[in-house]
Amino acid sequence: MRSLRGLLLVLVLVSSVVLFPANANAHARLVSTDPADGALLTTMPDSVTFTFNENILEGSTAIAFVDELGSVIDSSPGTLMGPSITAAWPQQASQGSIQVSYRVVSADGHPVMGSITVTLAGTSPSQPETTTPAPIPEATPSTTNSFPLPVSLAIGITVLIALGAVILRITSQRRRRGSP
Repeated sequence: MRSLRGLLLVLVLVSSVVLFPANANAHARLVSTDPADGALLTTMPDSVTFTFNENILEGSTAIAFVDELGSVIDSSPGTLMGPSITAAWPQQASQGSIQVSYRVVSADGHPVMGSITVTLAGTSPSQPETTTPAPIPEATPSTTNSFPLPVSLAIGITVLIALGAVILRITSQRRRRGSP
């Protein structure tokens, strides 16, 4: 009976790890920016800051400023402070719509990228805004294994069935031998 309790404990522990992974699929995500995405500013900001929900790997950051014609105005690795990366606003980006793209690698090794658009008032765009992100240096690809929820669920169910079969076999063998 004692080994049956041990097997049940193992079953509960394994299923809780497989079915409810804490942050296995979580990567850094952008929490806030300064200036905000879509901001219409009357004066040029001193800098741009991207803040994430977790720390970023040092040496993995890049920020690029792209004008409304799709030309890269400036790029920089920025200054990393924990979960935030800041870059000085380039003087050349003084009017019109400016797309500021970022690329970082989160603490779990996954690359995260995106962009915001800030418009400096007093000008009108000469062409529609481009959606092509600025070229940013590639980071080393991650080899971290993370499973999406359906795969985790399938693995969890398979483990539960296998453990249930083991428990049934052990209990049926004990009954045949006459063990308590």
